[in-house]
Amino acid sequence: MAYITVTVTVPEECVADVLRYAAGLAESEAQPTQDEPRRGTPRGFGREAVRNAYLGGSSDYWRPWLEYLADNPDEWHSGPAIAQAISMDPAAVPGMLGAAERRCRQWPPYEKRWVEGRREFLMPGYVAEVVRELAG
Repeated sequence: MAYITVTVTVPEECVADVLRYAAGLAESEAQPTQDEPRRGTPRGFGREAVRNAYLGGSSDYWRPWLEYLADNPDEWHSGPAIAQAISMDPAAVPGMLGAAERRCRQWPPYEKRWVEGRREFLMPGYVAEVVRELAG
């Protein structure tokens, strides 16, 4: 992943939030090299964080979204493909994910990347195990 320097103007009280968000973007693009959590498990991928993310909110699609990723771990899936698999209108995906990721403080239990203008999602195997236990 290439890095560049970006200058933005934000209110002083928001600097920490912007830095956390930027760190999360960099961390979410990191590729796990094995099925086990790395030393210093990525934020949002720990057992308690996954539990809180899965059980949080009242969306009809958030848990099915996570369960789909958990049933297909370590594979990249496009948002429209996941939406179709869980009988969700693809146009509703950004709103659902926006609300859910805000509840997770921008640390969802999956990785994201952009490929050819579309967002793709991957849930590592060790995170998927926790989701399947919760869904069980």
